[in-house]
Amino acid sequence: MKKILLIIDHEFSAYQMSTYLKQNEKRYIVDLLTKNKNKNNLTKIFRTNLRKSFYFDDPPSPKFFSILKFWNIVYAKRNKLINKKVQNLLRNDSFEIKYYDEIYFSNEIISHYILYKSNAKKIFFAHSPIDVLLNVKFNLIKKIKIYVECFVNNTLMNIYFKGNGNFQLKSIFHNFLKKKKIDQLLSIDVFKKIFSKYNKYKIKKISKYNYNLINFATPYYVNNIKYPDTLLKNYVDFFLKNILNKIFKKNSKDDVFLIKFRKNIPKKFQLEVMKLIKKKFPMRNIILVNKNFPRLTNLDKVIINFNIKQYFTTFSSSIYISKILDKKILIYDYTLLTREFWKKNWINLKTKNNFNNYPLAIKFYKNLSKKL
Repeated sequence: MKKILLIIDHEFSAYQMSTYLKQNEKRYIVDLLTKNKNKNNLTKIFRTNLRKSFYFDDPPSPKFFSILKFWNIVYAKRNKLINKKVQNLLRNDSFEIKYYDEIYFSNEIISHYILYKSNAKKIFFAHSPIDVLLNVKFNLIKKIKIYVECFVNNTLMNIYFKGNGNFQLKSIFHNFLKKKKIDQLLSIDVFKKIFSKYNKYKIKKISKYNYNLINFATPYYVNNIKYPDTLLKNYVDFFLKNILNKIFKKNSKDDVFLIKFRKNIPKKFQLEVMKLIKKKFPMRNIILVNKNFPRLTNLDKVIINFNIKQYFTTFSSSIYISKILDKKILIYDYTLLTREFWKKNWINLKTKNNFNNYPLAIKFYKNLSKKL
């Protein structure tokens, strides 16, 4: 009987891993390694098959070698010391990575340490549609760069680094690729059933209303105060003028608009933005999801609990999950509009990799949305 370790830091990864386990219908023993804060949320998903759970607090992020940051090679000893500390803490709880035949993981920091030199089969569950780039065939120069970086990280930096065929990729997003790879797919029907089971709540809705969902994609690092106040103000002004204004113009005044912020955006900031919205659009029926429906912690949970007519968003995983949860939903993508804003504020952009990777990744997917 196979012994499988699940390393999970996020519910979405848990739903994908559970989908894969159920669609395979093989006999196995499952152990769970997750953060202390996730004890109740994740153990219930795997309760029927779970043997033992191990808990951890996030270690410091490892330092990775790259061609453009070759000097990071000096951090190899630092990585080794953290790795040793992590292993010792887990060993005190009778945890040994060598006992597992397969290991499922996603973007957890701890996986870079405990998977180092592990011979177990490693399966990575994509956290984002952009993860499709992990298996893209690049030109020769890019291939050499990736090969060198992977080799140095896995041999000299004392950490595990995905690359050079040392993992398998599974993803619910791959169902929407123009060219699918069967061995990477997860069952849409099984995923929807699992997601619905753990995220359907009794929500008071008024049947005569059309509900529309707006993803207010505020700068990601706003909660860490890494963007200046003037930039945040300019972004909000831009959003109201160039995005919300367009959304409201194309919809009936009788519609309800559910506005959702990322859960890590400060409540004070959300309420200030809502005041501005209601002042600028006083005749609109607007609801702040984060305040009125606190259990709906992400966009996907909003979609499964409301009969959403239209969904307005930037490019994100929610585009594909929404189509799994409700095939009839109309999706409008305003990514191109926000890109114009960030091109003018490039020096302040903290997520340049995602900004640059989006145009490349989107080429591999079927078009499920309309441009706003």
